[in-house]
Amino acid sequence: MVQCTPGGDKGNFVLVVANRNREDRSKHGLVQYVRDNSQNPGVWSGPHMLYPGEWDGVSIFEDNRNVFFQFAAVQSTGVDDGQLWWFRNQALYPPAMEKSAERPSPQPVIIQGNNCQGTPAIVDTEDSFVLELVVPGVGQSDMQHFTWNNTEWVKTAAFGHSEAVLGVSMIKSFFHHLELVAVQWTNSGLGDLIHYFYNFDTKQWQKTALIGTNFQGNPALIQSDIGRNGNFEVVAARRGGGLTHFGRNNDAPPFPWNQPDNFGGKEGGKEIDYKAVSLIESNVNARGELYVAAVRSDNDTVDIYKRSPGPQYTWSGPTNIG
Repeated sequence: MVQCTPGGDKGNFVLVVANRNREDRSKHGLVQYVRDNSQNPGVWSGPHMLYPGEWDGVSIFEDNRNVFFQFAAVQSTGVDDGQLWWFRNQALYPPAMEKSAERPSPQPVIIQGNNCQGTPAIVDTEDSFVLELVVPGVGQSDMQHFTWNNTEWVKTAAFGHSEAVLGVSMIKSFFHHLELVAVQWTNSGLGDLIHYFYNFDTKQWQKTALIGTNFQGNPALIQSDIGRNGNFEVVAARRGGGLTHFGRNNDAPPFPWNQPDNFGGKEGGKEIDYKAVSLIESNVNARGELYVAAVRSDNDTVDIYKRSPGPQYTWSGPTNIG
């Protein structure tokens, strides 16, 4: 999910989801939702079908150089196997382009033809249009790191060997590193939430912290405006239901991760189970306000949660947007 340029000063929210509805295969595909923030309160529309088919997960960012979107997605091609695709210069469905027919013809590129699964992560380094992308490998193979050097995709590194990865989320941080969180299965069957960083000078990935355990699906990571250097904010889906937020204080070495903050709605007395999350910091109401989009495991619909800015930092929701 991103807060994009179209839509006035407060920018609309754009969310792209890999829908795999269990009851209706015709709904399978990459679908998009938009929240029009020019209205008060903002109004969600969608889902709009972008690319039908069997997709594991998708990562998106807005290319501010030309007001288009870039996204990467893993398409399922067999049992626990998939292809990594890159979609460049996608106009999608902001209100400035109300008719879906105005979306340009897709020009997807296969970055890797096999050994991919789960949710990838793609970021713009804002350095001469250099893109960085990480995708989980199949089974107990490495996570794979690719770099777009403005000419071609080059495999940069492989890391995280022997631990099956379900999904990743990545940013370029204030520290001029790539920062990544991943949910990785352990021998005990628990999903560990792990933080890595990539040093551009040494060209090495380093595993730095076990943030928490007992998670599933793909997590979400951002660097917020909270604090002098900007704290890391992470949200992940818990096994058995519910969501958990972690923050890392980047003003206080050795940069401790805060205690878990659990939240999430309930149905029938049980916490709602989620399989994927996305996270943004928004300026719609106040600095420091967080929005989470969480994909439900039972029907692939999306719930929205909001955290108020400090000092209360209170979670509200869910609001289901379909």
